Amino acid sequence: MEGFNALGGKSIENTKLVINHIERIQFKVPVKAGMWCSPEYGPDALSRFWERDKAIIKIYGENGFIGLGETGGNYSEKALQANIRFLKGKDILSLNFAHRALGLPQRGTSDAFEMAIFDLLGKTWGVPVHKLLGGKYQDKIAVTYWTGRRTPEDMEKVARKCLKMGYPELKFKWRPGDPIIEEIRAINRIAPGIAITVD
Repeated sequence: MEGFNALGGKSIENTKLVINHIERIQFKVPVKAGMWCSPEYGPDALSRFWERDKAIIKIYGENGFIGLGETGGNYSEKALQANIRFLKGKDILSLNFAHRALGLPQRGTSDAFEMAIFDLLGKTWGVPVHKLLGGKYQDKIAVTYWTGRRTPEDMEKVARKCLKMGYPELKFKWRPGDPIIEEIRAINRIAPGIAITVD
């Protein structure tokens, strides 16, 4: 843990950061009709993919700070509860930070706990999380505009929105039988030169 000593200007040896309580808030963000795919394609596996159950993890430290994390979709409640039981009352600084899942018993939901733990550590020591992870790599992250399966007519509307919002790339979902050539032509009519990724 020596690498952490310089973060707050004081040694953290023989200090503890005990977890008092962990809260799980389950949620599901409903997909609006036509938001991801053209209505002609109806609800399919892609629509259901975005409506999966997720959870926010809140880790309460005994120092009064709260760390936040988020699970992936369709997480395992059993795995999540196993990790909660493992962490409750534990000193965060005793965890195995060299282990990919911090030594948690269930890797399936460990990413959410890892987010929350680093968030709690950053708040405790008054530093951005990137300093705990080796430093900031870049100031900005390139983001691609994304959409689901679209008819060529809808793809023109999507491309227009993508162009107006300043995205340099448009990624869309495709299934065998979809009119991919017409979709790409529709994008090129509205936003020639924009990068296109077909998924």
